[in-house]
Amino acid sequence: ACCPPGPPASFGILAQKLREGDRLTLLREPDNRYDRYAIVVKDGAGNKLGYIPRKNNIVLANLMDAGKSIYATLTGKSSAYSSVNLSIGIFMEE
Repeated sequence: ACCPPGPPASFGILAQKLREGDRLTLLREPDNRYDRYAIVVKDGAGNKLGYIPRKNNIVLANLMDAGKSIYATLTGKSSAYSSVNLSIGIFMEE
């Protein structure tokens, strides 16, 4: 996650329910006070999972702002200590 506030306290529970191939929603947050290119990641039920890292979001944000439909799918997840990391693939619909 690039931008406070981070994932919700229930993130670990949400992450356990996610499966490889699950489609994830990407939504722009142009008014985010921490990052004007912020893109939030949500699961199929609309639960916030976190953000696209700041170092990777500028091109995606510009595409989304230009009206392109961008989404993600879960490609993997790993855990270390008390954190869960999600790997996603990002796609553009024609």
